[in-house]
Amino acid sequence: MNGAQPPTADLYTDTSFIHSYISDLVSQGKHTIVLMHSYGGQVGTNALTEFAVSTRKTQGLSGGVVHLLYISAFMLLEGESVMDKVRLFGHEELTPIVFNIAEDGTHVHSDPRTLLIGSNPDDKVTEAEIEEYISNLSR
Repeated sequence: MNGAQPPTADLYTDTSFIHSYISDLVSQGKHTIVLMHSYGGQVGTNALTEFAVSTRKTQGLSGGVVHLLYISAFMLLEGESVMDKVRLFGHEELTPIVFNIAEDGTHVHSDPRTLLIGSNPDDKVTEAEIEEYISNLSR
């Protein structure tokens, strides 16, 4: 999140950030729905375990997370990682095909247009919009 290269944030700092953010909301008594996409599923799962509205209610606290929405996201058990799932399904050898992996360990999609956007002849998105989106997917 700070733009450093190589990145200085990791799963633990991302988890800590989301934990702190949601903690502030639920401590104000707010009911929260959390939407997670892709890697955000792992971050959210890690960060939100103590904030379930049902758990907080038994502690005499108001507010809490009422729903976790995983949209094309990783829903992992405690102690699991995304790469554990890749290995479980026997796809570890595909990682370098799908991702361009730099020496610093950062990953970007090798073909973001195909992998993230695809093609739809009825789509109203312009070529310029697609190119602008793809240009933001860089290290």
